Formats: sequence, structure tokens, C-alpha cells
Amino acid sequence: MSSPAGSIGPKVHRPRGRRQGGGDSELIVPLQERPESKGSLHRGLVWLAVGLAALYSWFAALTTPFTSRANVMTALPLIVALLAAVLFGFILRSRGTSERLASRPTGRRVWPWWAALGVVGAWELFCYFELPRFEHPTFSSLYDSASSSQPFKALLFFGWLALGWAIVRAYGRVRS
Repeated sequence: MSSPAGSIGPKVHRPRGRRQGGGDSELIVPLQERPESKGSLHRGLVWLAVGLAALYSWFAALTTPFTSRANVMTALPLIVALLAAVLFGFILRSRGTSERLASRPTGRRVWPWWAALGVVGAWELFCYFELPRFEHPTFSSLYDSASSSQPFKALLFFGWLALGWAIVRAYGRVRS
């Protein structure tokens, strides 16, 4: 009869690694230590950019609309977006076609966006010319009432920055 205690033998420390071969002549190849991956660095930079954009949005929300300070706070991201779009276009074009790129939009994929933009524009013009604002508010007046709160105004500004960044990235992919 054997007891469970009898099956416990001395602990053997084996080096960590990948075993190659079989039987008694196993060769242990040590695992290579991985440096910090590019993915975690990229993820850290993305979170840093999101934090900076949120902070910038908070300060932009402190401005009064149509003042020079508000205009500058709005113009700076536009300038950065334009420069980023140009740089993305040059960087991706220089990498060649071996990179995975987004396909160019086709007419079937783009027409719903143009139709939605046309409906929004027509609604704005109709409300502006025909109806008093208090009866049927325009999108501008809805934004004005929503942006009276600084946190919500900052959130809207942050959304505007995120939309701009998505457009810049899409432009960079299509341009190459």
C-alpha cells in the first residue's frame, strides 16, 4: 500500500524555458525576456492624449462664445488637425501599399451621410427663416442651451475633438 505522503518526493528546481527533444536528452532553451511591447506604449500614449484633450476641453468650456479667447481655443485644434492630416498622408504614402489601409468610400456607402447632412441643413434653414426659435429650436439654439453648463459644454467640446481626430485618421488612411 502506498500513502499519499510516500508519493511526494524532493522538489526539483528546473530552469524555466521551452523543452526541445524528448526522453532523457531534453534540451532546455531559455525563454527570451520580452521588452515592453509597442502595444502598451501606444495604449499609454493614447490615454495621455485623451487626458490632455479632456483637460483642454475643460479650459475651452470656460471661454465665452465668440470672444478672441474662444476663437483661439477653437482654432488651435483645427490647425493641429490640419497638420496631422498632412503628416499622416505623407507618412502613410511613404510606407507604400504594404500597410493595411482602409478602402476608399464608395457612393453606396457615402450617400446616407450626404442625405442626413442635407436633412439637417434643410431643417436649420427652415427653422431659421420660418419659425420663431421658441417654437421649433434650431440645433444651434439647442447647443446654446445645453452648453450653459460647463461640464456639458466641455463634454461637447471633447466630442468635437474626438470626431475631428477620427476624420484626420480616416483622411490619412484614404490619402495614402
